[in-house]
Amino acid sequence: NFSEKIRFEDDGYYSCLVVVKAKNYILLTEDGQIKYKGSAIKSTNKEPALKQFIKDIVDSILNGKMNYIEIYNQYVKEILNIKDIKRWANKKTITDKVLQSERTNEVKVRDAIAGSEYVEGDKAFFYYDEESNLKLAEQFDGKYNKDKLLDKLYKTALTFETIIPKEIFINFKLKKNKKLLDELS
Repeated sequence: NFSEKIRFEDDGYYSCLVVVKAKNYILLTEDGQIKYKGSAIKSTNKEPALKQFIKDIVDSILNGKMNYIEIYNQYVKEILNIKDIKRWANKKTITDKVLQSERTNEVKVRDAIAGSEYVEGDKAFFYYDEESNLKLAEQFDGKYNKDKLLDKLYKTALTFETIIPKEIFINFKLKKNKKLLDELS
């Protein structure tokens, strides 16, 4: 039973509804399919690993496992020892704006593709090196910005802060938590 201010479109019957935050919710169909609604959990612009993290957390919620710390720490450990950056690389489209704009983000992409064969309309995967320079995933040399990825994981975990206590997710990017990070690895 919902408040009068909450209105739902009648688009089927669901065995479970989990409201993550405003305009972001998860529906479980009667035949067990999961539907994601809302940009925070659909996460089309997130790295593949972070998309999978969201799915793993949702699975834990729907199945009542509540092993959120275990899932989170598994991804933290993966970040600390990446051999193939593709799962942690962000996909970007090379647009006219990227090729022409002087905004910092576009300049970083342009610098990263300099000397490559990427042209307008292409899609490429990027990661940040240790100095926070954007690099093409195919140029991965084993050196990457762990803090940036730890921060992205933490912020993705906070997507669920309305239903999972945010205190259970440690922001390992912070200096004060580096000792805990060492213990985890």
